[in-house]
Amino acid sequence: MLLTRRAPEEHAESDPDPDPDRDHSPNTPSLLVRMQVCYGSTNRIGTRRALNDGSKNIPFALDEEDDSDVFTSVEVTRATPPASSNTAATMPSQPAVKAPIASAPPSPQTPPPVRNTGPLAAARSTPLPRLTIETWGQPGSRTSDVPERIVTIGTSGADLEIRDEYVASLHALIRTDETGAAFLEDCGSRNGVYLRIADDLALEDWDEIAMGTQRFLFRTTWDASKTRANPNKPTTPAIGGDLPADAARLIQTYTGGQVGAVWRVRDRVTIGRKDADVCEPDDPWLSAPHATIERRGPKFFIKDANSQHGTFIRLLDSVELIDGDVFMVGRSRIKIGYP
Repeated sequence: MLLTRRAPEEHAESDPDPDPDRDHSPNTPSLLVRMQVCYGSTNRIGTRRALNDGSKNIPFALDEEDDSDVFTSVEVTRATPPASSNTAATMPSQPAVKAPIASAPPSPQTPPPVRNTGPLAAARSTPLPRLTIETWGQPGSRTSDVPERIVTIGTSGADLEIRDEYVASLHALIRTDETGAAFLEDCGSRNGVYLRIADDLALEDWDEIAMGTQRFLFRTTWDASKTRANPNKPTTPAIGGDLPADAARLIQTYTGGQVGAVWRVRDRVTIGRKDADVCEPDDPWLSAPHATIERRGPKFFIKDANSQHGTFIRLLDSVELIDGDVFMVGRSRIKIGYP
């Protein structure tokens, strides 16, 4: 599975997610303003795939087609030319007769498409997608249709309101085109948008992984050496054990950006609720086992172990959703389906 990712940044392991959440006005912004905020965001980490990258080995990958609207406005005006002054002087005076103007024959071409500003149901015959929302710590689940071309996801003021303290006021959006294809985008949220993996996924440096209520950061390189000012020498390296040549490791993060444990990934690491290398027995959304990270040559792959609630990777770019896809915002899982 080919991924498109952001370039590594100066990112200390003690604070895997230092970016502050977007400051939103308490007033509900207009749809245009919300679109500008969302599309103008660059604070996105990790991805499933980027659109239009030509990838052919990605499950469910479909190329995005141009869905721009076409507007046509045609107005034909005909006028009779003014009579010559010489002709008018020599001709006898007669009452003016208005010559009929022949109307243009109807065009045999297909008329241009008409812009659709209403619900998607009026623009296409395919069923509308439906979302099923399940939030950790809240009983049951609820459903919501996607009746408009753009639906925002967030807390108060969003089209789809999620009661989750880890969800931003404008967290993500779903954009649906005339064919019924739905595309998911992160709106620069601090906690990101995660998509459930359907197959083995090749991991890269700085990938962020979610399973259960746990969050992990996968690293394959070491950060720049930290130094401390010393009056006798320009810099003094921080003391510690020798860095191993293989930097592959899994870093667990807690609420508030706190760093938990760090596990070296040599050949294979299992994650789950019991009988696992990374064991979290108090997480009810974890299965036992839940997922595995293993080395295959120079690369590392993560594989879901048929867990009940799935394994997720953080998105970077817009991704097309298909029937049955599940994504996560905060601690809420959202499944898209077509009735």
